[in-house]
Amino acid sequence: MIIFFKNSILNQSGLLLERCFKAFICADCRYCSDGPTVVMSGIQPSGRLHIGNYFGVISQLLELEAGKCQLYVSVADLHAMSVPRPPEELRHNVVSVTSGLLACGLGTGSRTALFQQSRLGQHSELCWMLGTLVTLPKLSRMSHYREKAALYRDGNVPLALLTYPVLQAADMLLYRARVVPVGEDQSQHLRLAHRLAELFNNRYSVSFFPLPKQLMSNWPRLKSLREPEKKMSKSQPSGCIFLDDSPDEICSKVKKAVTDSVGAVSFDPQLRPGVSNLIRIKAACTGTTVDDVLARCTGQDVAQLKSSLSEALVEKLKPIRLKYQALQKQPDQLKATLEDGVTKASARAEQTMLAFKRIVGSIDPAYYCLPSKRSPMGLLTLLVDTVLLILRWFTKGSALSVIVGESVESKKHLFDTTVKLWLLREEVNGGEDLAEVINRQHENVKYLPGIKLPKNIVASSDIALCVGDADILIMAVPQQFLAKTCENIVGKIKPTAIAVTTIKGIEVDEKRNMCVSSVIIQKILKIPVAALNGANIAPEVAEKHFCEATIGVQREQDGELLKQVFNIPTFHVNVVRDLHTVEYCGALKNVVACAAGLVDGLKFGTNTKSAVIRIGFLEMINFIKQFVGEPSMETFHESCGIADLIATCFSGRNRKVCEAFVQGGHTIEELEKELLGGQKLQGPYTAAQIYVALERRGLVDKYPLITTVHKICSQQWEPKKLIEILCSQK
Repeated sequence: MIIFFKNSILNQSGLLLERCFKAFICADCRYCSDGPTVVMSGIQPSGRLHIGNYFGVISQLLELEAGKCQLYVSVADLHAMSVPRPPEELRHNVVSVTSGLLACGLGTGSRTALFQQSRLGQHSELCWMLGTLVTLPKLSRMSHYREKAALYRDGNVPLALLTYPVLQAADMLLYRARVVPVGEDQSQHLRLAHRLAELFNNRYSVSFFPLPKQLMSNWPRLKSLREPEKKMSKSQPSGCIFLDDSPDEICSKVKKAVTDSVGAVSFDPQLRPGVSNLIRIKAACTGTTVDDVLARCTGQDVAQLKSSLSEALVEKLKPIRLKYQALQKQPDQLKATLEDGVTKASARAEQTMLAFKRIVGSIDPAYYCLPSKRSPMGLLTLLVDTVLLILRWFTKGSALSVIVGESVESKKHLFDTTVKLWLLREEVNGGEDLAEVINRQHENVKYLPGIKLPKNIVASSDIALCVGDADILIMAVPQQFLAKTCENIVGKIKPTAIAVTTIKGIEVDEKRNMCVSSVIIQKILKIPVAALNGANIAPEVAEKHFCEATIGVQREQDGELLKQVFNIPTFHVNVVRDLHTVEYCGALKNVVACAAGLVDGLKFGTNTKSAVIRIGFLEMINFIKQFVGEPSMETFHESCGIADLIATCFSGRNRKVCEAFVQGGHTIEELEKELLGGQKLQGPYTAAQIYVALERRGLVDKYPLITTVHKICSQQWEPKKLIEILCSQK
């Protein structure tokens, strides 16, 4: 089976967030729709960075970056220009802030884009478009505007001050951020961004813009050392600890910090704001709590607190200061970082704006754009002309068509919702073409009877008519027919197409080398390939029972794109960059499931089957390590690993047929016709293929369970031999 999609833009939002250490960090992508959690933050280039910036925002961004979130961090010079500044000062501040952020360790990760805001015109473009959703009275009531406008006594208030919060909303929504680290003073602006997102989504009946969550700082609004009732600000340098201050400057500023005449150390922000501020700075600097600091200061006076705080700050800021000084002498590195950030950020910004314009009607929905290759961060602009599902006899393929059809139908702003379904020509109901029956009745009456297929599924038995405009080919054909199917469409597909294999088998070539379906597809069709596997028994998938799946990819952007294709509330998809492990797990678990079926046929119980699953799982891991390379062990914990193995050993067709094989006296081929309506079983075929490769390498004894399944299914050994092999295990 192959599925195709037509005329669509695929976009990427964020993921489920978990609350941990008082900060939102990335979840494990298991229950989310598309890619890593997206975080957006902007820092105005208004001067040197200080510890209020570091402990308030930067430290959180570093935590999020370490949590594998996708960060977009702008040096927000457009916001800085809302107040007139000399060009030399603005240029200097951009360099200073960029150097400071890099010195803190931010902006160096592959998932972080550190860029200059004004370099991306999409910020201003989206700001203008969002301006159509908000009124002048609404903006004039914003606290930021009223405070700043009061400074213009002549009434000549710049328009930029009025639209400042709209631009801020555009910053967040342009990257479809799920998390925005902002202070309490920005809460009103975040609420405006939520309102604009809701207005847009409701006006166009889409779910395009997510509502970003506010991530509050653990240490918001650290106070000035000289005026502890006011926020620490670079406008009062004597009360501000800058990240590049020398040790002497730090000690001098802390020593001169305003406190009170009480000697003992206690925390009371109302009565003792100066001392309380020092305690909070000490807690932030040491990664502890106020209570911890107080416990360590028992018996100390304020002078001793200042001394210990000075030492902590000097130690904390030393590597940042040294790195900052080094970067000041490396302008090329700063330039390269910002250029790289613009490249990464522009990919997502372009994607958002293209989808935005399609939704509002400013560009033709049929407009087509090839995917950009500029960014390694994630999904790029890709208008998918068609999704094609290729299947040959497979119940699994028909079940997937239910998922894919529903998924694209629910994302009309992203997809042209037609999904093409190719299947081998078969006659049903006394001579009717099965494809025609599917199109008329919206049901695969032979392989998935009783389940209604989405009406946007269009079936055909003419593969040439299906593949021409396909951008995504979802392969659900038996392993033994894959090569021929691919050869039939060579030269007929787009060179930019992507294939997704759901095939769970292993092939051995004429040199007795093993290869999985992705290798065959890539070799013949010369296109990128991903793999979808997991604990998803076909009838249950079609009936919308909750299940999970794993997509294995080689290119990160493919995973984010394909997750959009498959992920729906009842079919949760996780993406791993471990393509071949996902595939080999899918193939090998069928062999283990055959052993489980043999156990059932021999009338042994759960204990024996559990042993088979355990032994089989170990053979799977060892096999993949030996023949594929060093896999990520986390992949075995995904749905494609242990979960799929358990499901198949209790409910799969390989188990069912092998149980009947023991009880009946029929061959596997006869049982395929009798029990599966002619559909091919993958377990015995895969075991036979693997055995050939193992025998060539002299490794048969290393994999006794796989070997035993092959020998029994090929009728070389009696089924009871399995129990003998189990009992002889060391």
